[in-house]
Amino acid sequence: MATCDSTILLDPSNDPALTPEVRALMGIFATFTRLQACFDRLEEENGDGMPDNQRHLLVKLDRPRRMGDLAQVMNQLPSSLTAIADGLEKRGFVMRERDPDDRRAWLLRLTDEGAAFRADMLKEGGRLFREVTGLNNDDINILADIGDKMRRHILQNMLQEGASK
Repeated sequence: MATCDSTILLDPSNDPALTPEVRALMGIFATFTRLQACFDRLEEENGDGMPDNQRHLLVKLDRPRRMGDLAQVMNQLPSSLTAIADGLEKRGFVMRERDPDDRRAWLLRLTDEGAAFRADMLKEGGRLFREVTGLNNDDINILADIGDKMRRHILQNMLQEGASK
């Protein structure tokens, strides 16, 4: 009768059949699912009822940004981004203003309350990331650089794919 080797289940690096790419994906997936569970638990405890897409938009608002640019960066239709922004505007976290460089375009910017909420959210996200992953500062900086490189490559390929259509 075959036995289950739990060391392979607990540590994918013990399975020689798994390539580094698959092990990296397993680590990304495990981190994402664990962090998502933590964020869901926090949401239940805080009861703010903010959807993930609104939180994602707040992360992107380090400065006023054009609504059209935000839609593209978030891979949303402009109408969907408008609905997300509407929800944040109702909470008093963002406001729309005309772009001084192009009066036809709208900028979305954080209110003081939105900036404070964003700062708290980013701080808590960082704390949870450190707790979940157990990574030190050097590891996190290396991983952040790798993540930046991955995003740039993906964005470049998305732009090239869009240009060829």
